[in-house]
Amino acid sequence: PQPEAEAPAPAPQRESAEDALARKRAKAARKRERKKAKEAEEAARREEERRNAGPDARALELGQIRGALSRLEPPMAVVEVPADGNCLYRSLARQLALVRPDEPGEYGGVRRRIASILRDNADAFSAFVVDETFEEHCAKVEDSNDWGGHLELQALAVGLGVKIQVHRAGLDPLVIEGGAAGEGAELHVSYHRSYYALGEHYNSVEPA
Repeated sequence: PQPEAEAPAPAPQRESAEDALARKRAKAARKRERKKAKEAEEAARREEERRNAGPDARALELGQIRGALSRLEPPMAVVEVPADGNCLYRSLARQLALVRPDEPGEYGGVRRRIASILRDNADAFSAFVVDETFEEHCAKVEDSNDWGGHLELQALAVGLGVKIQVHRAGLDPLVIEGGAAGEGAELHVSYHRSYYALGEHYNSVEPA
């Protein structure tokens, strides 16, 4: 007798488009879950390192300033302003609005006022500008987001005849006197070296 022919193997079934889509979605979901778990693990590790390391430089500095301000009579407190390059001018605008009810409390006006004072007293201030011309510096003070510092504080104190106290961590306040023409008004700002990674920062200091 002739041997029986073997039955042909069944053709493999092709995966439907719906099944292929479902398989890809399931694979993507598993990948997302693994990524999420890895991110959560990394976040937990960083948090553990932060706790073990103790307070960071910003927290230590801010704590020192707040502690000193709380012991003043009357107590005062740090009021945060945005770190957008205008922090000193924003802080001074808030301070002027506290001591002068007619002040608008607008930092752009403070910039323009300080630039005008600098120009009007060029003989006194120009020697302190070394990396650019004095007029270039005044133009930046007047209309830019460049940071302000001690020169601008000194100019405002002299121009308005006010006293400005700069509160710092671990140090007595830096007092900038505006001269005999002062109205008796005092402005208060805080100076921070470690507030933001970008660098120095000023905040307003106001009654608690």
